[in-house]
Amino acid sequence: MPTRFLLDLYSETDARYEGSFMEVWLANSGTRPTGMKLGDTAVIATRKTVAKPAGALYTLVDRKAIYNEDGTTKNTLVYPTLTKHMDNTRSSANEAQSARDAYVIRLAEVYLIAAEAQLKLGKLDSAAVNINIVRNGAAKPGKVANMLITPSQVTVDFILDERAREFAGEQMRWFDLKRTGKLVERVKAHNPNATDIQPFHVLRPIPRAQLDAVTNRVEFAQNEGYQ
Repeated sequence: MPTRFLLDLYSETDARYEGSFMEVWLANSGTRPTGMKLGDTAVIATRKTVAKPAGALYTLVDRKAIYNEDGTTKNTLVYPTLTKHMDNTRSSANEAQSARDAYVIRLAEVYLIAAEAQLKLGKLDSAAVNINIVRNGAAKPGKVANMLITPSQVTVDFILDERAREFAGEQMRWFDLKRTGKLVERVKAHNPNATDIQPFHVLRPIPRAQLDAVTNRVEFAQNEGYQ
């Protein structure tokens, strides 16, 4: 499930939240509360703190019901759900075959890679231009000006935040944090459920089958921390 930190990264002018997460589920079951019709709102799980209107039949799970005050998770069953991997080309949940296209490279990533390189070269103006190309495309109609950043805002942490907004759920995060040397720092700062993060987690454990397959085990031992 998403951390509260991730959900909060999206501003109200950023269309990527609605494009990446679902907060509303419609009634599709034969068993429903009295008065609820098929297609009516059945469940709302929102990152906001809201009050349920009097007489509303749907189930409301808001921010306070999903997360504790310290950001740890309270409800691990109902929460804003990532929609990027939903696949309507499969006939059922048990069908393994899919007709969805698989992306090879994301244009947004090309711009953000360029921005990161330019940051390291000290070219903050160029870095901001590339970031703003991505943010321009992510802006809600009429909100482009609210999304654009200045060169002074370009930092490694800002780029990591932008990559989180753009690539949420696309299996890049561990690599991004490791590559930038920010894994332990940012996990400790922003994921209160991962309190056991340790410096050795910047490396993954080597599978036992691979360790058993080598003859010079002294030279190729298990990574530190996983013995």
